[in-house]
Amino acid sequence: MNQPQQPAENTSLDADEVVEVIEEAEARITASIAPNHRDMYILLAGLIVGFLLSPWCAGRFMEPKAFEQFYYGSGEQWQALEDFKAEQQESRAEKIRELLERHQAVDATDDAYKVDAMALEMQLNEQFAEQRIPYRAEIEAARHDHGEWIHGASFAIVLAIAVLMFLEPMFEPLGSLAAVRNGMATGRYALAAAWLAAFIAQPHMRLGVSVLFMLLLVLAALVGAVGPWLMLKNKAKS
Repeated sequence: MNQPQQPAENTSLDADEVVEVIEEAEARITASIAPNHRDMYILLAGLIVGFLLSPWCAGRFMEPKAFEQFYYGSGEQWQALEDFKAEQQESRAEKIRELLERHQAVDATDDAYKVDAMALEMQLNEQFAEQRIPYRAEIEAARHDHGEWIHGASFAIVLAIAVLMFLEPMFEPLGSLAAVRNGMATGRYALAAAWLAAFIAQPHMRLGVSVLFMLLLVLAALVGAVGPWLMLKNKAKS
């Protein structure tokens, strides 16, 4: 004799239960990811390294040639100009000495010597300034090349950060590929720290940038490092 069939148990969840399940899942994920200080430390390290390598810090202890080379890429050209200036000063002293000997030979008055010496100084200044033009042009060319290299490297870093930001959501925060996602996040923050350090340390990165923008950039870096960590920490507590 056939037994009457029991009505199927209703296993569907109502809206409140669905929300509760989602919240529990989010809580488990949040609890499994401990608050990470690493990203904050990486950005802070970038700020510190940038300041230590800046002209206001490391630049104070550099020799002039090293300073010119590190910050502007024109150390050799600058040294060549300085050597040429030294040669010009020796030539100036020699010409002034010859002028004095000529006046002494003819027993000229001091006033006549002063007038001739002043005219000679003006002539030498114009001559030396014209002779220095090629040296200054080489310095400007070297600085321009250095600036182009700095801006190219900066663009490459920003592009790499954008690529990592695009690829990172493709990997789940948990599971076998979690390490890949975490490595991408670390790499992204490391690149951001490198860019920030270069921005602070290299004058070419700050050309045309106001002090206010620099302060806002530093503040944004700090917020970007500390903000997500604080939000994650608050979620873990709740």
